[in-house]
Amino acid sequence: LLASLSVPIIGLTLGWRWAYVAGAALAMGVVLVLTARPTKATPRADASDRDGTLHDPVAHRLLAAGFGLGVAAAGTVSAFYVDAAVTAGISPQAAGLSLGVASAVAIGVRLGSGILVDRIRVGRLQFCASLVTVGTIGFALLATNRPVVMVAGAVVALGGTWGFSAVFWFVLVSSNVDAPGRATGAPGTGGALGGIIGPVLFGGLVDLAGHPTAWLTSAATSLLSGIAFLLAARRQRAHPRR
Repeated sequence: LLASLSVPIIGLTLGWRWAYVAGAALAMGVVLVLTARPTKATPRADASDRDGTLHDPVAHRLLAAGFGLGVAAAGTVSAFYVDAAVTAGISPQAAGLSLGVASAVAIGVRLGSGILVDRIRVGRLQFCASLVTVGTIGFALLATNRPVVMVAGAVVALGGTWGFSAVFWFVLVSSNVDAPGRATGAPGTGGALGGIIGPVLFGGLVDLAGHPTAWLTSAATSLLSGIAFLLAARRQRAHPRR
C-alpha cells in the first residue's frame, strides 16, 4: 500500500530514489521500536508438542503446492500492475493510486476473512479456495488491457490472492495443533519459491508475448491454486483424523 502510494507522492515529485530512502527510514523505525521493548521468554515445548505427526502427507503436499501457486500469482500484481497499466494508457499517478486502493482492499479482505473464519466451523479450506479463485477473475480482467477494467481487475486479483493467505495459515495450524512447526514448514517453502518464480516467469512472458498473455497465465496459476486446496479438502473429508 505504501509503495504504491509513493509513486504519485514521492516518485513523480522528488524522484524514485527518495521513495527508497523513505522505505529505508520506515524500516529502521520498525527496528528501533522493536528493539526498544524486551521480548518475553516463551515456554519451551514439551515432548508431546515436538513429537506430533502430520495427519495426511498427500493433503499437506497439495496445500504446499496450492499456497506456492497462490503466492506466485499474487506477486505478479504487486510487481507488474503499474507497468502494465501505464503500458495500457493509464497515467503513472492513476496507476499508483489504483494499486493503493487494491492494496487497501487486500488488507480489508485479510481482516474480514480472519473475522469470518473464526465464526465458521466447516468448509474453512473451501473458503480459502474460493478467495484465491476469485483472484482468477481479477487476472482475467487485467488481461483485457482496458484501463478502467484493469483497475477493477487489480482490486479483485489482489484482494483474492493476497486475502487468502490469512485463512490458509489459520486452517493449516488449527488442523495440525500437535505439530504446527512442521505443518507450516513445507507450505512456507512453497510460498517462498512461488514468490520468486512467479514474477520471474511473468516478466519473461511479458517480453515474449505481452502483458495480456502473462495475466492469463497468472489467472491459470490462481485457478490451479484453488483446485489444489479443494483436492486437499476432499482428502481431509475422506481420511478424517482418528
